[in-house]
Amino acid sequence: MTRNQNADSRAAEHSATQWAAPVTELAVFATTPDSFISTWNRGAAAIYGYTAEEIIGRHASILLPDDSHEREAFEVELRHARENGSSVIEAWRKRKDGSVLWASVVTIALEDPNGAPIGYLKLVRDESEKRKAHEAVIESERRFRLLVDGVSDYAIYMLSYMDASRFAR
Repeated sequence: MTRNQNADSRAAEHSATQWAAPVTELAVFATTPDSFISTWNRGAAAIYGYTAEEIIGRHASILLPDDSHEREAFEVELRHARENGSSVIEAWRKRKDGSVLWASVVTIALEDPNGAPIGYLKLVRDESEKRKAHEAVIESERRFRLLVDGVSDYAIYMLSYMDASRFAR
């Protein structure tokens, strides 16, 4: 890479992430083509627990759980972004303290004006609470089905709020 190309790639990377610096509810960061973190916003610090000083220059695999499946999915995600311009997945990610979070991850392939790859832009939202709520609904439905399936000598009637209000008069 020539000196001008290197300067162009840094300028493109900077313009792609400068708007996101103050955002706190969304992690926005850029990586080099070989996945070394090059920018880090406040949202990334809030979600992952690393300061910019701690994480910039480190490989993005530090944000992955130790599970080999997640590491393979990470490589597929990057390949898909390279081939299609972007990729969107939901996957487990790892915080500085070792805890995991369920994340919605958008990966955008960044290119210089000549079309040469200069890295990736990552947009990450912590969806852990949403996933917990979804799992709670599934568990509630499972328990309800066990209850209903266990009833054989009685009838179970289900009334909605609107149906019940008709009988209350």
